Amino acid sequence: MVHFFLFVFFSLIAYCFPKKYKFSHNRVISQASFSGAPRYIAGSTNGSPLSELGSHCGYKAVIEEKKAAYSALYTTITSFAAGRLLEFAVSLQSDHGETFFTPSAKRDIHFKPYSIEEEAEDRGWKLFSNIFFLKTNIAVLQLRIQAGTNKGTVSIFPFYLGLGYTSAGDWNQ
Repeated sequence: MVHFFLFVFFSLIAYCFPKKYKFSHNRVISQASFSGAPRYIAGSTNGSPLSELGSHCGYKAVIEEKKAAYSALYTTITSFAAGRLLEFAVSLQSDHGETFFTPSAKRDIHFKPYSIEEEAEDRGWKLFSNIFFLKTNIAVLQLRIQAGTNKGTVSIFPFYLGLGYTSAGDWNQ
């Protein structure tokens, strides 16, 4: 009897939400060049995000904006709450008050089976990022900065876009 009700329930869901309507809005205009495979692209590719086997979360690159290292955190658990949880990007701020990489002048993303690598450029500065997993549920965002023509001190600011945090200022309080 339980199997019959489950069959009816899932049949109604499949009937009410056909794929042609569910994914008709997934046309993403890319603001970054990308290469490699498999492509972990938020809002464009269906399937699992970059994650370690057994992890409860994973990452996809967000390509519709030019923010450096712009990525989204997804759940990998199949449930009604599955989906995009959090978005984040990285920017630099100089001691003179200039902000770099919001937006970047150029973003190049390369996908590998176990990592997402990115090179972003903005006014002579380069930001190299690499996101990968060390083990189950432990991911690393590795950043490397190549100094531009502007001499001076810079600070790195992560921007968390979700869970109530809208900027680095909110996160640091």
